[in-house]
Amino acid sequence: MAAALTLLLIGCLLQSVHCGEFKVTMPQTIEVLRGSCVTIPCSFDIGDRFRSNLDGTCKVVWKNEQWTVVFNSSNPQSSAIKGNLTGDLTKRDCTTTLNNMQPEHSNKYYLRLECDNGLFIGQKLDISVKNDPLRPTLTPSTLEVEEGTSVSLKCSAPAPCLSHPPTLTWNPSLGHSQETLEENQEKTKVKTSVVTFTASHLHHRQEISCTAVYNKQDGSTESSVSTSLTADISCPFKVIMPQTIEVLKGSCVTIPCSFDIKDEFKSNLDGTCKAMWKNDQDVVVFDSSYPQLSTIKGNLTGDLTKRDCTTTLNNMQSEHSNKYYLRLECNNKLKHNFNEQKLDITVKDDPLRPTLTPSTLEVEEGTSVSLKCSAPAPCLSHPPTLTCTPSLGHSQETLEGNQDKTKVKTSVVTFTASHLHHRQEISCTAVYNKQDGSTESSVSTSLTADISYLPKHTTVSVSPSGPVPENSTVTLTCSSTANPAVRTYTWYRADGGQETFIGTGHVLNIKASEVSGPFFCKVENDLGAGRSNISQIDVQYSPKHTTVSVSPSGPVPEDSTVTLTCSSTANPAVRNYTWYRADGGQETFIGTGRVLNIKASEVSGPFFCKAENDLGAGRSIISQIDVQFAPQILFSSYCTKTTDQLNCSCETVGNPSPTLQWYLDGLPVNHSDTFAISNEPLNETGLRIIITVNQPQWRNLSTLLCRSSNSLGSATQRFYFYSLEPQTSAQYQVTLTVFIIIVVALLVLVCALLLVNRAQKTRHNLPKGTVAMSQLLTSGEGNEVPNTTEDDISINASVLRQEDVAPPAAVSGPNNADSASSGPNNAEGADKNLEKKNEGGSDVVYANVNWKSKSKKKKKEDDAVDMDQPGSSYLEEERCMVGGMSRKSVSNAMEMGSLYDNVEPRNVKKEVECEYAQVQLKKKVRRNRSHFCIALPIFKTIFQNVLFSCTYVSSFAFCCCFETEFQMNRIMFHCF
Repeated sequence: MAAALTLLLIGCLLQSVHCGEFKVTMPQTIEVLRGSCVTIPCSFDIGDRFRSNLDGTCKVVWKNEQWTVVFNSSNPQSSAIKGNLTGDLTKRDCTTTLNNMQPEHSNKYYLRLECDNGLFIGQKLDISVKNDPLRPTLTPSTLEVEEGTSVSLKCSAPAPCLSHPPTLTWNPSLGHSQETLEENQEKTKVKTSVVTFTASHLHHRQEISCTAVYNKQDGSTESSVSTSLTADISCPFKVIMPQTIEVLKGSCVTIPCSFDIKDEFKSNLDGTCKAMWKNDQDVVVFDSSYPQLSTIKGNLTGDLTKRDCTTTLNNMQSEHSNKYYLRLECNNKLKHNFNEQKLDITVKDDPLRPTLTPSTLEVEEGTSVSLKCSAPAPCLSHPPTLTCTPSLGHSQETLEGNQDKTKVKTSVVTFTASHLHHRQEISCTAVYNKQDGSTESSVSTSLTADISYLPKHTTVSVSPSGPVPENSTVTLTCSSTANPAVRTYTWYRADGGQETFIGTGHVLNIKASEVSGPFFCKVENDLGAGRSNISQIDVQYSPKHTTVSVSPSGPVPEDSTVTLTCSSTANPAVRNYTWYRADGGQETFIGTGRVLNIKASEVSGPFFCKAENDLGAGRSIISQIDVQFAPQILFSSYCTKTTDQLNCSCETVGNPSPTLQWYLDGLPVNHSDTFAISNEPLNETGLRIIITVNQPQWRNLSTLLCRSSNSLGSATQRFYFYSLEPQTSAQYQVTLTVFIIIVVALLVLVCALLLVNRAQKTRHNLPKGTVAMSQLLTSGEGNEVPNTTEDDISINASVLRQEDVAPPAAVSGPNNADSASSGPNNAEGADKNLEKKNEGGSDVVYANVNWKSKSKKKKKEDDAVDMDQPGSSYLEEERCMVGGMSRKSVSNAMEMGSLYDNVEPRNVKKEVECEYAQVQLKKKVRRNRSHFCIALPIFKTIFQNVLFSCTYVSSFAFCCCFETEFQMNRIMFHCF
């Protein structure tokens, strides 16, 4: 680097000052807008021998008058005034921009150039920060020209901040303007705008202004400043009037007219002046001094002394169509023909059409619209009447002037655009009343409104429109009015508060079942969306979703009333509800109606309902009522015996499911080596308990009891074993069987012979009585052996289910006060009754069958088991069995022959389950009788009857009881 030099360079605004070989150029003063930047144009020059010192190490430093550094180009963002060096020092350009100038930055500044140890110092620069910018300047500053002269006006505004130059605006708008950024001699910038126009009398005395608007760098409010001038447009003899006027035939015409004359003649304008109108053939058609004598009558409405030559010509006719010019005559030297400009008047049969502004109407719905209807008003005394169709609102009428001073009648109507206006023709009609009184003339102008709006009036049509069968095809059509047109159609099902998409398109074909719910369509265009109302398809279908509800819904007691309700969806509505019980593979009718009240016991089985309408039927799933009832021991309970085992099975049903317990001689029996007890379910409410007695001590067995219980009650079943004999061999059984058959046959033969013999003696036929035993004879509590000394003979018919099970002891019911033959005390009374019935004295045997039923308190000593609580007694409802025989297994028919005089059932209307049959045989002469019973073991038979027959011969009464049952291998003969 060359040796350091210290030189002083002093610059001025318009010229450079030489100090030896060095000079600097920059402005002397700059005015800056507060909050904006300032660009300091700066350049320097040095001698050739120092130019090698200009390298990248050079920097610019700006100091204020207090020698404080305010800007350093080597660290611009840390400077007091931030900015940037925009020039290139190696090219001797030191232009610098300082940003965001504030009033406190108003000062004088020095330029300092440092290159290593080299130093250049320039003259002071005075920067003034202003709140308002400098006004722009107009060139020329005054405008005085003749009309018709081409004028160029230049507006210049300082641009100290090149990044934010001002914006220039002309008022009034005189034409096209051209803007540029120019440079002053001191290198500062200026924004210019040049407008060129032709001077017109219209510009005379008009203020022309130029406004400069500055946008500040710091974002604060912009500043604007204006400069203006007043135009002085002078002219020679000149008339101002329209070039053409169209006139309605029979009406008047008002010619707007003004003129100008040279200044030297202005003093000649006085009351002696008159206006004359000549046609193109130089014929005077109107003279303002003789208006009524003119060819075209009229009047001068203007004031010539004020250079106003406005004239009205009346009752214009077709022949008045011509070109006219003005002649001004005064009783002095002022006389002039303004024939350089002529007025072309055209007389027409029809007026000009009015105009609509705007001529087209394309807006969005909701926009405020102002329509202006304008109609020429050539005759000011008879202006047209304007009418807008349709009536869009209040209108305001005015009479306005055109630029050529002709008049026009205007009517402005303001309204808010609606979709209802779309494609609507809006017309304006002008009606002209003629001056000559002839028929008025009218003419119209119209436009068609183009209103953009989102979809409206969205509707859905369904084809076919009436009821449709399920699963048939239905065509849905979505229609909507919109501008622009709808571009998408979307279909939805209204599922409660949700919207389920089902398809797209203007037309949608769909299965009726798929749209059985309410649905709607949604349409969209560029402006928005619209949707239809919710629609419903009348889909007809057979009953579906058929269900049954049960009230009460939980478990119910047996025989309580249950309400069944059948529900189903169907269209048309269900007309028949039918109820059935599902009995296996069969369907049993139980009732009709949507609601059915029924006893729980009657519907304890599974059931369902069937719903029907005109299209078909539907049925519910099978339902079940949870009927709760006390335990019942089934008739299928039984006992079987072998040499080594005794097997008894007790079967029960109940709900809740019952529990079973065996009792032997009143004591509970549990599973052990001697007693094997097992349980197995029969069904949901049934249970079977089986007890097996291994190697029983037969002669010690007395009473075996099965007890079933649940929360609603209990039931018991007794099994009796009085004598158990061991099995005999098969050979012995066959021999015994053959023997007994032979004996029985002989007895039957003897009985038959005796009966024939007796019949011949008595010649008396007694009616036969047949007793059908519908319930099993039971041993009951307190079994007693009847007194053999009495005249009563008790006959118990029973069946043993196993061949070696001993028959129960003979049972006689307790004495009944209602029975004439019960007990020894009644024996004589019975004989007397018999004597009265048979006064013939013949040997007749009378038989009374007394049916007795028991439901009595169980004696504590009869059974060691307390079924409820210890020490308490209770009424036990028994189903009695003899040798394992149940009530169901016996159906007895007793044929009494001619021995029975009276058979009386005694168990009617009594809530009992144990029944007794007591047969009383009486003979008038004898009281000693013998009876015996023969038991014959035979093979299994399939008989279900009891045949009972007695015959009295000499001193013996022979009575035989033949009893058989399905799957029983024993016949019992009781003969007396």
